[in-house]
Amino acid sequence: MDGVLTDFESVAPKTEDGKVDWKKIKTYGKEWWSSIPWLEEGKKLITEVMDLGVTVGILSAIFTPAGKAGKRDWIKKNLPMLDEADIKIVNRGYLKSFVACSNDILVDDQPRYIDAFNKRFGNGAILYTGFESTLEEIKKKLEAV
Repeated sequence: MDGVLTDFESVAPKTEDGKVDWKKIKTYGKEWWSSIPWLEEGKKLITEVMDLGVTVGILSAIFTPAGKAGKRDWIKKNLPMLDEADIKIVNRGYLKSFVACSNDILVDDQPRYIDAFNKRFGNGAILYTGFESTLEEIKKKLEAV
């Protein structure tokens, strides 16, 4: 979700060395999480994928209860057509490969989660590199299924 559909990086507070300030983010309420703006390419991507007629779900990670609630609110507000059963929010990104199914396609902006998913299921994960290239990869994986 973050870095694929939402522009987390633009609103996340940073430490002096430019890294995301997770200590500060831990104090944020669900309102902050539910108001993270769309990535315009992410909005285009999910629209195009839904137009392919496949089931679309959200698999995201955040370790705070407020973050989980806020992400669910964001999804309900921005993607109300998604089935609740297809929305999974785990505590840590590495857990994504444990709640996914073998025929799922994971699109993520973090290489380590792509690697964990592919180690478990083979070749179902795609590193988000922008709208055009990611959509092409999704179409290739769907053709192979």
